[in-house]
Amino acid sequence: QDKLPPFSFDEAKAILKNEVGVNQFSNILNISKPIAAASIAQVHLAKIKIKDKENEVAIKILRPNIEKIFNEELDALNFLAFLIENTFSKTKRLRLVEVIFLLKQITNMEMDLRFEAAAASELRENTLGDKGIKVPKIYWNFTSKKILTLDKIEGVSIRDTLKIKSLNIDLKKLSENLIQLFLKQAVRDG
Repeated sequence: QDKLPPFSFDEAKAILKNEVGVNQFSNILNISKPIAAASIAQVHLAKIKIKDKENEVAIKILRPNIEKIFNEELDALNFLAFLIENTFSKTKRLRLVEVIFLLKQITNMEMDLRFEAAAASELRENTLGDKGIKVPKIYWNFTSKKILTLDKIEGVSIRDTLKIKSLNIDLKKLSENLIQLFLKQAVRDG
């Protein structure tokens, strides 16, 4: 789900403080109310102070107890899969228990924002010289398993076709750039 109600602002700040530590938290200025909330996390805008310089950032914060909730639901699915496999012999070939186990592993990796940060950081390094793409910088001192802090980048959702047209963006050129950048990343960066 990509549009859900946000969780408490105070809870978000408490998670942030706990994850980055009191010293780093004191360098986070003007944290906003959530600007977006989805099924596993929400995003806040802020400024962070690094060596007397302020950087505008977006901070992604995992929902409280989301890992526990996901794992409980996946355990229930796993139990159901076990029952189905042991009740209906023809379903064994589907390997439902293995599928649920794999889903649990993948989901738990997705809920560790350090993996997302590492992938984004690598993508940024690979594309620094590429025209038409700007990947935000990761702020590792403000990133943890439950927190991802990166440059705030202004943009327009690709879904907002009216806004894109009002900005006189050449959709054909945009499409060509997207395809070229995608292919370059696939071939060059794997």
